[in-house]
Amino acid sequence: MTIATGQAVSNLPPILEYGRPGDAVLWVESPEAQQRQWIFGPSQVLKQAGLHILSPHLTVNDINNPFELQHKTQARIPQLQNWRPVIVTNGGPKLSPIGLLKAWEAQRPVILYGNVPTVTLRIFPNGLEAPPEDRPYQHHQLDLLQILHSSGHEPFHLDQYPPTRLWPTTTLLPLMTYGEDPDYTRQVHHEHDQFAACGQASAANFELPTFHEISHLRQQGLLTQKELDKWIDGLVNFFGRIKNGSKLNSPKQFITSNFRITELLYGTTKNLIEHANSLKTRLAHKISPPTTHLGTLFEQAVARRLLIWLKQWPYTTQVIQSVWSNIRIAHSRSPDIQTAEWDIVLVLRNGLLLCIECKSFDAEQKDLDARLLNIQRAGSNLADMIVCAPLYTAFSNKSWFSTMHNLKIRVGNSRYLSFLPFTLPNQSAEYVVPGSNPVRYESCVTFEDTLAQRLARYVD
Repeated sequence: MTIATGQAVSNLPPILEYGRPGDAVLWVESPEAQQRQWIFGPSQVLKQAGLHILSPHLTVNDINNPFELQHKTQARIPQLQNWRPVIVTNGGPKLSPIGLLKAWEAQRPVILYGNVPTVTLRIFPNGLEAPPEDRPYQHHQLDLLQILHSSGHEPFHLDQYPPTRLWPTTTLLPLMTYGEDPDYTRQVHHEHDQFAACGQASAANFELPTFHEISHLRQQGLLTQKELDKWIDGLVNFFGRIKNGSKLNSPKQFITSNFRITELLYGTTKNLIEHANSLKTRLAHKISPPTTHLGTLFEQAVARRLLIWLKQWPYTTQVIQSVWSNIRIAHSRSPDIQTAEWDIVLVLRNGLLLCIECKSFDAEQKDLDARLLNIQRAGSNLADMIVCAPLYTAFSNKSWFSTMHNLKIRVGNSRYLSFLPFTLPNQSAEYVVPGSNPVRYESCVTFEDTLAQRLARYVD
């Protein structure tokens, strides 16, 4: 037995770890759970694993009333005499499991509890008559796609944007010069810094580019397909929401009452125009764009170092189910509207998602907050996000380093985010804080040591 909850994935790891094909699951539902169809996605995942969903479900008016839950459960016990009772206590409010435990007390049920955040399952094999056993998850195959499905999500246009499973895999990521060779890494950031400086100058002398000029920049290959895709995705999102949301009202009424949709479209269009104007100014001043795409380079470097570290971390197979990159998702009710995009996601064996958001230079706080909210909606409230950005202490005297340092401080001061510095091999652990007077020093833990510290909370 298990209690339906809005945190859809919370019940799945204990059930899939302990259960076997042919076992049955009886859901306990509140009116809210029925109205919101909380068990639909999890039930589909359980059926795929070979478990049966008993019908009718056990319904109660007040899920936080142990008395009601006990007596309604006892009324069903005669129909369940052929089953060995197992109670999963992760779902529902704190008082809910009490009613189930009282109802089955004489049968000494097996009691399961997913002991988050650690990746262990706490098992009481004979009711509360003996101490529990804490076991690592070993059997279940719950992974990213099933977790998304349980919360009502799915990959966005899977045929066009398939997520990449990085681990476990036999594919070896290519050797990287960026993030390994200090001179090359410094040169890449210098080129992008100079290019950005020209862009800032163009913003001060803004001239609205025509659509013909934007098309010409695209033909020259200066406006990349990835940059255009951001605008196109904004258009698809805009019209998709109108199509789905204006069934009862006219499109104009829908847009007026949901002005956030128009704001999103305005933002993507504004970004495209500003970027095109910046490119136009750089062409006029004969400033060539960088030969590298820093964001892509950085994401690849982070992924490679992460996988190398996972191979030597002693708890990898105990804690990590899989690692994915380039994930785009949509809600199952609106599969043509992308709702989130994640750089790297670690799926933990307790069903939690840990996103590594790669920022090669800077990031707006509201964007980071929105990304954290999206991963919690698709996973659970315990899903987490780490912001990974370069922090190359050997170059603290460069003009572009201050932005890196400020991002570290800003993320470090956030209540809900943590910072993962991407460091060069063997770099100094200390650096001079840019612009500090008198001179101040800041410390920087290595990429690998920070990962070990951050993931230690999941180890039993």
